[in-house]
Amino acid sequence: MNHTSLRVTLTSLLFVFAIPMWAHAAPSLSISALSPAGGSVPVNTPVSFTVVPTELSSPTYTITDDVGVNLSSNLNPFGQFVWTPYTRDAGTHNITITATDGAGQSASVSQTITVINPSATLDNLVAPTHPGVLSTFQVNPVGFVSPTYALLDTFSGTTLTNQKLSAGGAFSWVPTMSDIGTHKVTIFVSDSVGHYVELNQTFVVAPAPIPQVESLVPGPSVPPGTTVTFKVSSPGYTSPTFSVFDSYTPSTVNSSHISTDGVFTWTPTLSQAGVHNIRVRVVGSDGRSTDVTQVMTVETPVLSIEGFKGDGTVPVGSTVTFTVAWKGLTNPTFTTSNNRPGGSTVLKDSTSASGLFAWVPTMGDLGLHNISIYAADELGNTATVRKDIRVVEEVRPLSSSSSSSATTVPTSTVSTTVVVTPTSVQITPPQGATTGYVFTKALKIGSTGTEVRELQKLLKSLGMLSAEPSGTFGPLTGAAVKKFQKFHGLEQVGSVGPGTRAKLNAKSVSSANRAGYIFTKPLAVGATGEEVVQLQQRLGILGLYLGTPSGVFDSATLEAVKAYQSLRGLERVGSVGPATRKALNAE
Repeated sequence: MNHTSLRVTLTSLLFVFAIPMWAHAAPSLSISALSPAGGSVPVNTPVSFTVVPTELSSPTYTITDDVGVNLSSNLNPFGQFVWTPYTRDAGTHNITITATDGAGQSASVSQTITVINPSATLDNLVAPTHPGVLSTFQVNPVGFVSPTYALLDTFSGTTLTNQKLSAGGAFSWVPTMSDIGTHKVTIFVSDSVGHYVELNQTFVVAPAPIPQVESLVPGPSVPPGTTVTFKVSSPGYTSPTFSVFDSYTPSTVNSSHISTDGVFTWTPTLSQAGVHNIRVRVVGSDGRSTDVTQVMTVETPVLSIEGFKGDGTVPVGSTVTFTVAWKGLTNPTFTTSNNRPGGSTVLKDSTSASGLFAWVPTMGDLGLHNISIYAADELGNTATVRKDIRVVEEVRPLSSSSSSSATTVPTSTVSTTVVVTPTSVQITPPQGATTGYVFTKALKIGSTGTEVRELQKLLKSLGMLSAEPSGTFGPLTGAAVKKFQKFHGLEQVGSVGPGTRAKLNAKSVSSANRAGYIFTKPLAVGATGEEVVQLQQRLGILGLYLGTPSGVFDSATLEAVKAYQSLRGLERVGSVGPATRKALNAE
């Protein structure tokens, strides 16, 4: 060993011996064996722990509680703490223990104790609504030691018993039909140390809703070939099964047409046309059953005529319209035919896709027409309807007598409808009316004479002929006749035949009457006399009054006046006042 090493060793030894022999760690306290662990304890349940001192010799202890509970007797000289809190002690306690020994050394330690007042709640409650509907809840106890559960239902004959509540506090109950009513249930929670809580819960079990048909598509009436669907609801039924019955015989409906979830699907054929009382039986797992009925009508394909006015007789040049209505068909298409010998101007497509038939008969259509309309849809359903129409040549009632020889016969005036033939006819106009020129001849390019001149006068007064009347039927007159025919829905041939003559004569009489009778009196139902005769004649000329002028303002006259007022945009009052008189006098 050299001198340097010796000096280091001696220095180290001197340093060690220089440390005081009495030096030691600072005194302290700690908590051990805390029970229950965590420091939370229900009332009436003991809590304990041990105070462990360090660097203290035979210490003495003092204990304080921040909420003022005297716990001195609960801590023995050996540092062992035991306390059984009461209900009044519920809450959080910050406990401080201080230890002091004979040498004057001391130390402190704190422990938080939470005293819980026992309680319980019903969590995740699903209340019963109807028989067969599951009801559940979970009892959640706080401050209990190994709790036990029981329940009581005051409802007579209840199926809600203790067995519905498990040892873990889980409740599960499916009420039956016998449980319909109000259940006042008490749930008891207790433990071995005397904790006890009651919970009250009221359950109302209502009668199960009646199964019913929902979402019926397309509706209660369907054409053959259309798929019908609906759903049968089954509230209050557990694992229901469905079966189907039909009153119709023989029916293609059976239980295979309804699914396990109650959806009914059926496509009837034409053989099923008629009324079906489809009954669905719902059966639950508990044996309960209910029937629900849906009435379905499978329509027989049929067509009908609507909106046709008159008795089936129409004049040449008039517009014939009516509507074909249908049942038992889905979006049908129409084909029109006419079995009249020699053909007609009725076309295959004279009936539109919406069922509207429209036709303007010409002179070539004179006679009886058996018009058949055939309908077919995309499902293969068909139907046919027939309408008989007779086309005639018709002249409206004419008024005639000169102003110098006019005679009034209020009770025997005659309205005459005649069928025009190619030969001249004698027309007897109603008495008391003003004369207009009566056309009787067939006229065409090259014709001359008074009849042509009168024709030209009339066409000129109507604004259809610009040339002065000459008495010679030339190209300008022919063009004017075509305008007249077009205006009145006639075939535009440019010559005057029976149909055109009828329209010319009606127009001639109407024009002549503009300078005829002047209406001056208010007229209403019950009025009589000459003014009523003139009113009926004027309305007859316009095709609105179809009876024989009688001089009595009756219900037929009332309706004719209303029609006239509609025609002239007047209020439909059915009586003749100032506005209606003004319009009549301007005719």
